[in-house]
Parts: sequence; C-alpha cells; structure tokens
Amino acid sequence: MSENQPTQAFTSEHVSNRYVAFVDILGFGHRVLDEFDAVLNVYRELLDRQPILEERHKTVSIRILSDAFVVTSETFQALIPVVVGLHMITLLQDCLIRGGIGFGKHIESSDDRDFIIVSQGLVHAVGVEKSIRHPCVAIHPSVQLPDWALDARLHPLERGVIRFDGVQMICPFNPLWGHSAMTRVAMLCEQHPEHAEKYDWFLRLYDAFHSGDRLT
Repeated sequence: MSENQPTQAFTSEHVSNRYVAFVDILGFGHRVLDEFDAVLNVYRELLDRQPILEERHKTVSIRILSDAFVVTSETFQALIPVVVGLHMITLLQDCLIRGGIGFGKHIESSDDRDFIIVSQGLVHAVGVEKSIRHPCVAIHPSVQLPDWALDARLHPLERGVIRFDGVQMICPFNPLWGHSAMTRVAMLCEQHPEHAEKYDWFLRLYDAFHSGDRLT
C-alpha cells in the first residue's frame, strides 16, 4: 500500500469468518527484554516445526507478535493440534501459555510495509486471555463447538476440548505429551515457587486427565 495508492483489501468480499486464537507466552515479555537471543532461538524452534503443522492443516496460519501468537483457521478442528503444539513447544522452553479462542468476521492485509488485522474473533480471544488466570487456552462463547467436541463418550484426546475448574479449553496434552509435560511443570514448580499457583493448577489438570476423568 503506497502513500498514493489506497488499499483495496478492506472490502466485503475479503471478509470471512475465522477461528482465532490469541496465545500469550507467560513471562516471555521479560525474556524478550533480558534474553533477546534466547527468545529468537525459541521462535526458530517454532518455525522449524510450523511447516509440519501447516502441511497437515493448510487452513491454519501462525503470526508471532513479540511474546504472543495469533493463530487463525478456517475450521475449529484444524486449530486444535496447532494450539496443542504451542503448549508443547513453549513448555520445552520452560514456559506455559495462556490464551483464548474466538470466532467472527475477520480480515487481514499485508504488503512489504504494512500488516493489518481487523477481527471480531481476535477481539473475543484477547478478551478471554485477559479474563482467565490459569495457564490454558480457553474458548469464548462466540465459538459454537461441534457435537463431537462435547461428546462425553469420547476420550479428551479425541475431542480436543475439555472443561476443568469451570473453564472450557483446548486439551493441552497429546498421546506423546502428557507425562512429560507433568514432570517438566513439577520441576518448574520446584525451581520457581513464586509461581506455584499456576504450576499447581496445571498439575491438578494433569491429575484429572490422567485419572480418566472425562473433563466435560
């Protein structure tokens, strides 16, 4: 978009409904300030894995905004494994995440100078992230969940959606990332007792998940 050429992006034909996740990496703002090079390594790790996620789910895009992610998807189902992947990749760097998922009208435009998003789903997602205290990615009421996501007969890993402590969220575990997540969080709790509240909550979530609780 040059100074003399108005943008043609923000027209009705470019608007579509999207599921949008806003995911904040807890404590990462300080690391951006104090450990800039280490932060870049975390994002290199993400970008190394991102093509694999996008190959499986081509309708999903991931944007990095300093210490947060914005993930957009045409379908709710495709969004789930990406959010689970963010849980795993960030925890491997000793970080937990907190965020929200919203749904609504969405439009974005970019060129070699500007990048613009106007999104109902993003506003909903940011509102959820600001309202919850726990390290999870919660789901805004604007998201009409499909029947399979609420089917109590299915295991939480099959649904990808769980309810715990009054919060409906994406299940942060996958078949290969459950016990390892628990042990890493337990270690972090010992190393950083000042943040015990959020670590204890995550460990309680894992205990409920591991015990076979349907979490619905």
